[in-house]
Amino acid sequence: MTAQWPVPRPLEGVKSKKRVIFELCDAALPIGNKECVTRGIALTLGSRIAVVGSEARILADVLLEKQVLVSGSTNRHDQLLVAHVGSHLCDQEGIAAALEMRPQVIILSCFADDGENWAATFRDLLGGSELQSFQGAVVVCVADEGHIPNGLCTTRWVARDRWLQAEQVCVAVTMVEDICGKAADDTCLKSLQAQVSKLAEQCFEDAEEDSENDISAIAKQKGWTVAALVEKDSVECMASDHKLVGYVAYHEEAALGGLHLARVAVKPEYRKQGHASRIVSWTIDRSQKEGYEAVWSNAVPGLQNISTALGFAYVDPADEAKTGEDRCSAWMVLYNENQVNGMKECKGQCQASKGKTEKQRRRKLRR
Repeated sequence: MTAQWPVPRPLEGVKSKKRVIFELCDAALPIGNKECVTRGIALTLGSRIAVVGSEARILADVLLEKQVLVSGSTNRHDQLLVAHVGSHLCDQEGIAAALEMRPQVIILSCFADDGENWAATFRDLLGGSELQSFQGAVVVCVADEGHIPNGLCTTRWVARDRWLQAEQVCVAVTMVEDICGKAADDTCLKSLQAQVSKLAEQCFEDAEEDSENDISAIAKQKGWTVAALVEKDSVECMASDHKLVGYVAYHEEAALGGLHLARVAVKPEYRKQGHASRIVSWTIDRSQKEGYEAVWSNAVPGLQNISTALGFAYVDPADEAKTGEDRCSAWMVLYNENQVNGMKECKGQCQASKGKTEKQRRRKLRR
């Protein structure tokens, strides 16, 4: 599907693509189970923004004036028009109707629950040359940054601890799923698997103790699925050109009733750029697609900060209260609200049906 991206309506007093047309001023927003204070969250007509995960929905609603700030304020041009192009627009006619007002800001969104039909349309829209030449701001809200074409976005809005901030997109990345399972039949993944093994050896003690230092052997022994985060440019290259950023190992844990996030690791040169958060967000998305009730993690202190920002809660409140040197690995859990709500709804329907049947039985007895 293609779209005719219109020339935005002029904004009075705005003659430069670098002039701010929207910004959040010392604002606080609810991200997951906490409040995040914003810094550097602003738009110009030249903005190309990527927003990933739970903050994507919140910030989209702020731009659309559907989300109330916890505190702070917005600085918004009086004539600013924002169009949301998402799964609620069923076809090309719906998209065209949304763009008729000639907005200065276009929000393009695609999340895990939007369905395959919209995901395909979304990819077509992002890949079109028309979007590249659009003269207004573009905000791409997604569950996985791998869906964003390389080079489209130059800035990322992301939650870090108690801050919701803007950062430069240093490298475009995407996830490669189940590298150990696929490497046996796909020689292009063997080099990537070797890079993951080397990173595992550097980061985890049990990898050092393993005689083969091979992530596939460890994964096979522990029943893990391993996915790798790689630089996006390398996906189209030969195996030797794969550039590993980080990886995750996870597996189904029946005793916990969910998905267990066993490992997360990022190469030193890619740290403090939000990649660990993207890996965990991808795993959460995976758990939702596969219908798991929760994601569990026995997280080290560094991963605890990331997990908290993504909505995880401590299983033992005493672990949350620890600070400094007292902090150690702690169990954390994130419940998939869609699955839990679905279970509650199903349970309620069953109870209602049971009650209805019981009333019918009593009426028959009275007859």
